[in-house]
Amino acid sequence: MARCKCRSDICGCDIRPGAGIRMSGAGTPSSPLYVEAVPTSLAVQDTPTLDLSVTGVGDEQTPYVLSGAARVRFRDIVDLQHAPADPYPPDKVLGVDHAGRIAFVDPTTVAPGAVHTGPGLVGDGSTQSPIAPSPSGQWGQGALADYGPDTTRGMPVYVDSAGTLRAQPFPKTYRQLRALVSSLPS
Repeated sequence: MARCKCRSDICGCDIRPGAGIRMSGAGTPSSPLYVEAVPTSLAVQDTPTLDLSVTGVGDEQTPYVLSGAARVRFRDIVDLQHAPADPYPPDKVLGVDHAGRIAFVDPTTVAPGAVHTGPGLVGDGSTQSPIAPSPSGQWGQGALADYGPDTTRGMPVYVDSAGTLRAQPFPKTYRQLRALVSSLPS
């Protein structure tokens, strides 16, 4: 056998397969020695909090791909700090507390003055000064003093297709004005 430098038709080399390797054949010209990888299998086992799956066959063309989907409820997270009376407080958000633990915390806000608003808006985005439209007056005072105590009356306000805050335009004709007045709640 010229390849392994053995001088006879039978290979005298000591070849031993390791883990994951299979050998067959006698090492003769009529029964050559074959060395191949042993097919492996990979099984997954789900847990109550992790749904595992495996795809592929474990070869170079289609290697194994192991993936998992968490099936965890908040109460199952071991480092989530629950409020004893109410584990899901509506005024809190899930975040990281001062000790680095996952917890229900107050929503974060930016420092006052860090949010810049354009014309028609007021506020800095903080809890004390939320961003809001800037009214042109107060109902029952100044130019709005003649409209009575019903604060639900007035022109509709909407956001147009360009994202601009607008009020319904004033009627151009008497007929349009009469239709508008009759549509307002009495």
